[in-house]
Amino acid sequence: MIKRAIFLIILIQPFLLTAQEKITISGFVTDAATGEPLINATIINQQKHTGVLANVYGYYSIKSDCINDLFIECRFVGYASQTVNVKTMMDTVINFRLEKGLQIDEITVTTGYRVGYLDRAETGILQMDPSMVSKLPSLMGENDLARAIQLMPGVQSGKEGTGGLIVRGGSNDQNLILLDGMTIYNANHIGGFISIFNPVSINYIKLHKGGFPAKFGGRLSSILDVRMKNGNMQNFEGDISIGTLTSKLSYEGPLKKDKSSFIFAARRTVFDLLVSAYNYLNTDRESDGGFNLWDLNAKYNLKINDQTRLYFSFYKGEDQLFRSSRSDGASDGATYISKSNYSNSWGNTMASFRLNHVFSGKVFSNFTLGVTNYKYKIDNKISVDEKGGNNESQRSIRLTSLTDILFIADFEYFVSREHSFCFGLNAPVHQFEPSNNSTLWEENGVELKDSVWGANNATVPEIALYFSDNYRVSKKLMIDIGLRATSYLIPGKPKLFLEPRLSGNYKLSLASSLKFSYTRMTQFVHLISTSDQAMPNDYWLPSTLNIPPETSGQITLGYFHNFRDKNNYEFSVDLFYKNFENMVELKSGTSFIGGASDWADKVETGGQGLAYGAEFLFEKKTGKTTGWVSYTLSKNSRRFDGINDGNWFPFRYDRRHELSIVVNHKFNDRINLSANWIFMSGEACTLPQYKYLVNTQQFSSEDNVFGTYGEVYYYGERNSFRMPAYHRLDFSFNFVKNLDKGVRTWSVGLYNAYNQYNPYYLYVAKNSTGEPKLFSFTYFPIMPSVSYSYKF
Repeated sequence: MIKRAIFLIILIQPFLLTAQEKITISGFVTDAATGEPLINATIINQQKHTGVLANVYGYYSIKSDCINDLFIECRFVGYASQTVNVKTMMDTVINFRLEKGLQIDEITVTTGYRVGYLDRAETGILQMDPSMVSKLPSLMGENDLARAIQLMPGVQSGKEGTGGLIVRGGSNDQNLILLDGMTIYNANHIGGFISIFNPVSINYIKLHKGGFPAKFGGRLSSILDVRMKNGNMQNFEGDISIGTLTSKLSYEGPLKKDKSSFIFAARRTVFDLLVSAYNYLNTDRESDGGFNLWDLNAKYNLKINDQTRLYFSFYKGEDQLFRSSRSDGASDGATYISKSNYSNSWGNTMASFRLNHVFSGKVFSNFTLGVTNYKYKIDNKISVDEKGGNNESQRSIRLTSLTDILFIADFEYFVSREHSFCFGLNAPVHQFEPSNNSTLWEENGVELKDSVWGANNATVPEIALYFSDNYRVSKKLMIDIGLRATSYLIPGKPKLFLEPRLSGNYKLSLASSLKFSYTRMTQFVHLISTSDQAMPNDYWLPSTLNIPPETSGQITLGYFHNFRDKNNYEFSVDLFYKNFENMVELKSGTSFIGGASDWADKVETGGQGLAYGAEFLFEKKTGKTTGWVSYTLSKNSRRFDGINDGNWFPFRYDRRHELSIVVNHKFNDRINLSANWIFMSGEACTLPQYKYLVNTQQFSSEDNVFGTYGEVYYYGERNSFRMPAYHRLDFSFNFVKNLDKGVRTWSVGLYNAYNQYNPYYLYVAKNSTGEPKLFSFTYFPIMPSVSYSYKF
């Protein structure tokens, strides 16, 4: 017994000594002027030349040997670094507040150590500075986050001018889009022409294309993590801008300095107000119509103490098509007024509370409770008022609605500077209303008929538990291994789905590394698309016994190299292979509008998909001239038993080649230029191969037989034709001037500068001689834009 006890003490003694020799240094990294978290700031132990990165809340935790003369340095690109001499033998909290100033080049610092993509066990990551989005050329002068991401490798739009994201062979619904950790189901305005993200309210943008962390799930192709600003904790500031499409206003500041803050941002179209005014003055107030969009972001941030912070986030946005008319008349001696009002609206609403708490510097926790809703609604009302009576007819159709009530608990446990755990749970309750229709008839205020019909509603609970271990195996190898287990209630009983995750980084040298990952993903909600755009009348629907969740598996192998010179050049290449199972698609000739049958009867199920390719990115990150070149070579195909005779066919967004060149140049402090050139292979499409005549009607008179003949087009294999290659050049100039109480910026740009007629779609019609001919339709020729902004 004594021998066993001695053996146990000897066995655990190294761990006890290690624990006794280590101290934990933790805290937050923020901007000294605003209090905003500096996400991914680098915190370095200068003695050991090791370091960590701050998380999405600006929190860090680093272990160190227990010595009484320790130097900890904090760095962030574009800010002056800070170094603190730690002379304590105990765990301590150090909050860094960095000031903007000297552009720090993390390659040439004296420690020789750099924490970044080169060192992390991550693959397929795209991270973009929100300030860069405002400098890039834009459609109609509207700076857009989604369109900026489309300039990176492995990402494309569905159609020209749209903000949809097609990532590594996926589709729009296969992207998990998060705003402050809450799901956004429709991230587009105007059918995808701009995204819902107002750039002035955004602090952080990160896109995962592969190697997904275990904390994320529910989609197959990408995770877009967008974080709102917390609000300036030191001073009040605002931003007003007027553009070709929308006008924006933002205001932020402290409610109590260093204690609490807020931010408020609003955006709205302005041309619809002008159109309505014109209609009001020129139609004798008898008709109106148009389109508008608006959105609102708000956030409250409270620092309860050094260990606890509370956040409230809110977003609401809406698009609306509308028309109204009024006419006066007389019939059979009676006078009447006829009114018609039509409204087609869609939008998102999101609200959440988040609580951060730090336990003893080693465990960081985040709790989220929130609700998110997307709905699409049509209201049509016709009324007739006449002397002595009143007849009214109203029809309201809510085509789709999806609400999530969500609880999230995330934990990070920092074991050592080279080892950390992440674990937690995600528990949403989905409420689906796929197709609800109602009709109401009244006469003289008395209800005559009230009917409701449509597809069945569903409430589906889901719970996911996850765990991941980020560990440095050796000096050169770091891995992140994890597992996500999700229980989803499919009618009848809950089913368990396991999703293993593995990513790794093998450091080849001080400047290069080899990266690898494998991920398994499951998607429990399906988007049934009725068009090839990110349109509002697409339908979110749950998995059922007959329509199981969609799944995917992805393998990625990457190489990253930093040239370690003063210009900070970087080069990366990613090879990916991804397969899809249980995909769904709307059957030909079916519609959800007004339909009462169950939605499951209207879709093709059991589809397969395959996407593979190579992505290249060369980037210059510092200097007066910056930018990147991205190129993607890929193939993307689908197969359904009931489509194309069960044979494989190209996905409609299968583009073999994609090339983007982006250049930003700062002439001086007052003038800067941004330009991009884009080339893509033609989109896959289905066109008729030949036509023939059929007898549609036949009749006889005495000895003669007469007939009527119609033309029928024969369509061959699905997506067997290609549109012409797509290319365009955009550029914009920004003219900046410092005024007494703020900064004024004029932005002037050209979209499609050399007026390339890129086809939006192709169609067959008869020409002037009556022969069928293939025509193309172009939405976006050369389009100038101008915008004005004032920051105060």
